[in-house]
Amino acid sequence: MKYLYKFVAALGALATIPILFFTELFYIKMSSTALEGIVSILQMAGGSSALEEVLSQTGGKAPNAIAESLSFYEIFDTINSFKNVASNGDGIGDKLDALVSPAIVFAVILAMIIICAVITAIFAIFAKNNRKVIYTSVIGIGLSFMANEAFEAIAAPVLDGTVSLATLMGSVWGGLIGNIDTFSLLSNFWFIPAIFGAIILWTVLYNYTLPENEKRERKLMLGEADEE
Repeated sequence: MKYLYKFVAALGALATIPILFFTELFYIKMSSTALEGIVSILQMAGGSSALEEVLSQTGGKAPNAIAESLSFYEIFDTINSFKNVASNGDGIGDKLDALVSPAIVFAVILAMIIICAVITAIFAIFAKNNRKVIYTSVIGIGLSFMANEAFEAIAAPVLDGTVSLATLMGSVWGGLIGNIDTFSLLSNFWFIPAIFGAIILWTVLYNYTLPENEKRERKLMLGEADEE
């Protein structure tokens, strides 16, 4: 049972890392007047099989928005590509300053979650006192909520229009190309604190179900009981 506990706790902690990087965590929806106009023009021109498929999903109406779910890896790759383009733009980098600080904080917190997951796995396997697993899991849960707050700080200037295509392009025409209406964390993100919570519960149940003699041996080992 001891080795099963160690394996499940360590595997659960490490599972948060691929969830963090490779599952879809972010949802973004952008409305576009230009998109609706282009689709309408294509409809009048005869359209195409691809257009017909799109219209079949929208009830025959020209879509006026684009929505996409992205993983951290995908959104990082997109931001990096945009950064390379923006570096050649006139003052675009300065207009993105509102996102820099919260983005750095968000990245640091995600790095801390990864470190916390690794330490939790190490404690699960090697620590004699598995309360350390509980302590680091509690920290992991706390960091997850801090990451959510940091993300909201990133999303705020995007959603309130401080950072938009119009401001980046320095023209109201940018708003016709697209405006971000929704930028949020998906429910998949909350699997991370849920896993840390499950590790805590798993540890408590393991300690509770130990035979009485093993419970006493454990207390003696931790110096919480006296020799008789």
